[in-house]
Amino acid sequence: MTETTPDASAPIFTLSESLPWYKKSATKWISLLALVLAVIGIYHCSRAVTADFRLAKGAVDRFHAEFNAGTFGQIYADSAEGLRHHSSEAELVELLAAVQRKLGNVVNSEREQAVSVNNNNGVTTVNLAYQTTFTQGRGEEKFVWEIEGGKALLLNYTINSRDLILK
Repeated sequence: MTETTPDASAPIFTLSESLPWYKKSATKWISLLALVLAVIGIYHCSRAVTADFRLAKGAVDRFHAEFNAGTFGQIYADSAEGLRHHSSEAELVELLAAVQRKLGNVVNSEREQAVSVNNNNGVTTVNLAYQTTFTQGRGEEKFVWEIEGGKALLLNYTINSRDLILK
């Protein structure tokens, strides 16, 4: 039998040769797990944003019903602590009574497309703007709602209306 010796110039391959990251079994599973977790996270975030938007939209409807009924004190009572901290009940009642006296009751309101849902330091706010028709004029209403305990609480209300100023 002839004994052969390995050629010194030939490359030597061993089982410990490194594979690219995408061919390694553990890396594939970790990448797949990260992707699945990202999809689940995005799904849950979008559900929360949708739920917060629905709460705020319903709160606008409630605000308009209370506005038309003249129960401005109830609007204040249902507002967020931030609004109550910066405005007294008398100030909000005076503002809303003046809007109702000059523009009348809400007849129709259409939400503008832009919606903003923010979460800062665990506090979620929803910003909504509406083009609103009153019995005696028109105006753009802007609402900021604070979402707390599954409820939308009024944090800020502004109205821009040429009809309001000129009457």
